[in-house]
Amino acid sequence: MTLYLYGLHMMMDGPLVAVPDEHLATSVILSAIRLAQMELIRGPRYYRDGPHVSCIAILAESHCLVHVMSYETGVYGFFDLFSCRRFQPAPIVAMVKERLGMVPRDYRLLRRTDCPDSGAALWRVPIT
Repeated sequence: MTLYLYGLHMMMDGPLVAVPDEHLATSVILSAIRLAQMELIRGPRYYRDGPHVSCIAILAESHCLVHVMSYETGVYGFFDLFSCRRFQPAPIVAMVKERLGMVPRDYRLLRRTDCPDSGAALWRVPIT
């Protein structure tokens, strides 16, 4: 049986050097959208609640987001790019690491297929 790949969900998290301001968070999302060659429908929208930040964009293909949580022990960030089509994650990972100062151990890719009984495959990809 042939499985057709519908898209990838990329998830990355790790410590950050600082909480990103609105300009940085929105520019990271816009850069990821350009690198993935996706189409922006709405946003990015930036929301700050004390030390916590959320920034999200709605795409024709799905969505892209940055969440940042500040704790007494440090700042921790989450970057997600969900899509119903394929994209190359490596340049996006490099950009997020550089721009946000994220220090992830790995990133996760969730492959979506058209076979209902195949479930989904999740890979943890070490970052070197």
